[in-house]
Amino acid sequence: MNLRKESEKRLLVVLLCLILVVAWFKNGSEVKSEVESSEKVEDQKTTESGLESEFRSEQYGLDPVDPANFTVKSRPKIPCMGDCITVQGLLKDWPEAKPKGAYYVLIPSMKRMKFVLRIFRQIRSNLLGLYPVIVLCMTSTCPKSFPRDSANGTDRLFYQRVQQEAPSFLRRPIPRNTSCNKFEQMYHREMNRFQSLRIYDEPILSQFEYLLRLNDVSEIPRPVSFDIFKFTKTHNITYGYRGIEFEKKVCTRGLWEASRDYLLKNDIDPQFFSQWPPRRSFYNNFEISKSSLWLSQEYKALLTYFDRLGGIFYHRWGDGAMRTIAVSMFVPRSQVHHFGNVPYRHGEYLPEVSPGFDKVEGSDYVEDFLDPNLDVE
Repeated sequence: MNLRKESEKRLLVVLLCLILVVAWFKNGSEVKSEVESSEKVEDQKTTESGLESEFRSEQYGLDPVDPANFTVKSRPKIPCMGDCITVQGLLKDWPEAKPKGAYYVLIPSMKRMKFVLRIFRQIRSNLLGLYPVIVLCMTSTCPKSFPRDSANGTDRLFYQRVQQEAPSFLRRPIPRNTSCNKFEQMYHREMNRFQSLRIYDEPILSQFEYLLRLNDVSEIPRPVSFDIFKFTKTHNITYGYRGIEFEKKVCTRGLWEASRDYLLKNDIDPQFFSQWPPRRSFYNNFEISKSSLWLSQEYKALLTYFDRLGGIFYHRWGDGAMRTIAVSMFVPRSQVHHFGNVPYRHGEYLPEVSPGFDKVEGSDYVEDFLDPNLDVE
């Protein structure tokens, strides 16, 4: 009899647990549905009404910031030390006809250096111009210097340890994980912040007129027949990209809405932001750009606004999405170029060839994404 009562009790507990689980999932689905419905409406406003929208940061889980009244603080000047001084000497004797260009890679630790050396060898074999390669290492465990060797060509590889300060102004607790990526570590968000806000203040980079960003798992598998830096300068390109990706809604929650609000409140007439659909981003693990774009006051003000909203840490806003918005606001379309003829690969995320874009003369690839009536789902 006791056994029977005990079994009945256990059965009741199991049933109660099942009821609670079903209720939890149902509630979660309803919340998710409400968020998606809200974002769908906002996307519709973007495509149908241009910049007309009402933005409340709290609605998107962001901190309140007045886009027309916030302070852009100048950061303390970073001293030029180590390889930065070596680069200064290199640029003093730089050929006048050669663009002041460099490749750079940001890594989270020295464990990734073996991959950097692989892409370094590919750069030397497959890209023209013998431009320097700069490696930035962004953790406290990074050594102060990296030994170079002229025998294997790494005397043209320069190294700098960098630091990213944690934001002290955020008003909400920083979640350990975000809906964008539940398994991603905090340093990814710290790197996003550094890549979008601080990286071009590093004196080892700010000395160059043009910078080509790569990732430690980037590959240039075949030779390129032209000098990318010379082509960029000759054709007055401010921003060059290799591909366009689709961002998840949860990874850009409130970002495009905040951007529209920023334009409206500051009375800015954007270049092509109004025609660029939400959640399309330049895949910037390959990008070449003029340093002056990222060092401009208008860029720094916009990215400071994004930073203050807290979306980088609350929702994992990516530096690619934020920089895409900046390009669409401040760079004329004629100065944005698709380098589809460069044989670039990034693991499974970006194939080596973009069909139909294999001529050096240029392309209007960006124009394919400027139709405001595109389906943005």
